[in-house]
Amino acid sequence: MDSTYCHPLPLGVFCGVGKPNLDNFLSDISTEIKLLSNGFSIDGVFIILKDVTFICDAPARAFVQGIIQHGGYNGCGYCRVIGEYSSEYRHVFYPGIDHELRNDNTYNRFEENNQLHNSPLLGVVPFLSSFPPEYMHLVCIGIVKRMLSYYFLSTKGLRLRCRLNSMLLQALNSKISQFSSSLPKEFRRKLRKVSYLSYYKATELRCFLLYFAPYGLKSVLPEDYYNHFMLLHFAIYAMLSTQHISLLPNIRYCINKFITGVSTLFHPSCVVYNIHALEHLPDYIERLGTLDNFSAFPYENYLRLLKKRIKSGNCVFEQSKNSLYTLRTLYGNVQKSELSYSEKEPNNFCKTDKGIVKVSSVSMSQSGSCLVTGRLLTFEKAIYEQPYSSSVFGIGYYSVSHKILTNVLPLNKCVAVNLGNYFYIVPFVNPSLSM
Repeated sequence: MDSTYCHPLPLGVFCGVGKPNLDNFLSDISTEIKLLSNGFSIDGVFIILKDVTFICDAPARAFVQGIIQHGGYNGCGYCRVIGEYSSEYRHVFYPGIDHELRNDNTYNRFEENNQLHNSPLLGVVPFLSSFPPEYMHLVCIGIVKRMLSYYFLSTKGLRLRCRLNSMLLQALNSKISQFSSSLPKEFRRKLRKVSYLSYYKATELRCFLLYFAPYGLKSVLPEDYYNHFMLLHFAIYAMLSTQHISLLPNIRYCINKFITGVSTLFHPSCVVYNIHALEHLPDYIERLGTLDNFSAFPYENYLRLLKKRIKSGNCVFEQSKNSLYTLRTLYGNVQKSELSYSEKEPNNFCKTDKGIVKVSSVSMSQSGSCLVTGRLLTFEKAIYEQPYSSSVFGIGYYSVSHKILTNVLPLNKCVAVNLGNYFYIVPFVNPSLSM
C-alpha cells in the first residue's frame, strides 16, 4: 500500500433491503483480527495488530455489539444507568450522572444487562475501549441540533424562556450573514439562516458550535442559557485541541454541569441518550487523543464521494468497485492541504508565536516556508468568562495595534469578524484538518 495515502480505504461493501445477518456481516473481520493479532511479516518486518477502534454512530454500534439500542431502558453501552420513560414526551431519558460503568470482563461473560446477541466480535476486541462515542453524530447532529431546536423552534409541551422571538431571530440571522462572509476558504460550507436548521449538515453544526456560538448567541439568548451552551463549547473545543489532556478536569466539570443544566433549564426528560453519553467522551480522549482521532467526518465525506458515483440501483457492487478505483486514482496522491494565507479578507488573520496578526503581505522563505507581515492585534477581553474564560483558547475581542511584525511564521489561521472597533477572533481548533 502507498504509505502516503491518507484517505479511508474501503475493505467491504454491503447492499441490501435491510440490515445484514450479524454473524455473516462480522465473521470475516473477526477472523482477520484474530489472525493479525498473532502477528504477521511483511518484507522481513514482523507486525502485530494491537488496537482496533470501531467508529460507529449509536445505532450501528448497538447492532455490531449485539446490545440494546440507544432508546432502551438499558440503552447506554458504557454505564449501567436505568432509563425512565416519559409518558408525556413518549421517550426514554437518563437521569443523573456518575453511574456505575460497564466493563470488558462482564461483556465477555455475556453478563451485562444490555446484551441481546452474541456478537462475533465478543472476546476478539474489548467492547468498551474499542467502541468510543463518535462526536459527529453524538454532539454535532445529536446535541447541538437539539439545543438549537429548543432555541429556534416550538417544542410541544415545553414552554422555555430561551425561545427566540421573531426580532431576536432576525438579529441572529444578521449575525449569521456577517459571520458567513468572514469564513476563510478552508470552510467548505457557509452557515445558513436558522430557518434552514432542519437541513443543517454536520459541518455546519460543528461550525456553529465551535466558531459562531460564542459571538452569535451572546445578547440573543438569556444569560443563563448562553452560559449553559458555553459549557458545551468549552468542553468540545478543548477536546478537539492539543490542550485536551491538561484541561481534562475542566472538561469533565463542564460536561457534568451541562448535563445537569439540561435537566434544570429545560426538562428532566430532555436528557436523552446523546446528552447522557456526552459524559463518557472524556474517558476516550485520554487514550485515543483528540476527538478528531476517532471522528466519522473523514469517513462520511468519503462515503459521500462514493455514493455520488452510484447512478442507479442496478449492479451496485460493480458500480462501487469501479467508483473505488476512480476515487483511489483521483485522491490517492492528494496530500492534506496546508492553510492558505492572504492579505485579502477573510484569509488575512493568523496566529503566530507573537500573537494574532492581521496580514498585510505574504512571502516565502528560502526553505519554502510561508512568512507573513502585518499588524499585531491586542487582546481586549474574553467573549465569555463562565465556566472558564474563552481566553484559554485565544477566543475573544481584539483591536489592531500599531506594532508591525515582519516575516513571521504563521502557526495557525483564525476566523475574524469585523465588529467596527474590535474583531471577534477564533483560532482554528485543529489547523491540520479541513472544516
